[in-house]
Amino acid sequence: MLENYRLHNDLNKNKLFLLTPPLELDSVGLPKLPKNWLRKLAILCSDDQATQSQYKHLLETKHIPKSALQSELSKTVQLIYYRLNGDFDEKLGALTPDNRKAIICALTEDIDKCTPGFHNRANRILFSLQKPQSMDHLLYTSTKILSGQRSIYP
Repeated sequence: MLENYRLHNDLNKNKLFLLTPPLELDSVGLPKLPKNWLRKLAILCSDDQATQSQYKHLLETKHIPKSALQSELSKTVQLIYYRLNGDFDEKLGALTPDNRKAIICALTEDIDKCTPGFHNRANRILFSLQKPQSMDHLLYTSTKILSGQRSIYP
């Protein structure tokens, strides 16, 4: 099919339509996840003790109950916990206060609402944490962002 396209000679046909996603973050090499990581995440998200209790309760009962601790949502939120806790600083660089605030706002926005909305926000946060390591990864990230924006706006 690529043979049918008339492209400029400088363009590499083998790479032109290739989408190479960046390497995904994982918890390999990070400290063991503490048993009370949801409580610690709630503490990282708020200085107010009442708000911390509310976040912890909603995380444990609504979004990530004990029966779902191995779910994809749980694994995504665990990676966000590691990032907020500073465990990815060596790999991704330290979080600026503005970036930390943006992650916390996105994570806690409408936290009392539906789990699918929470899951979508957690996935967007995780996507934003990934740093492209090559030009192919950068192009993939840019394409994904642009196509997402295009699907939102008519």
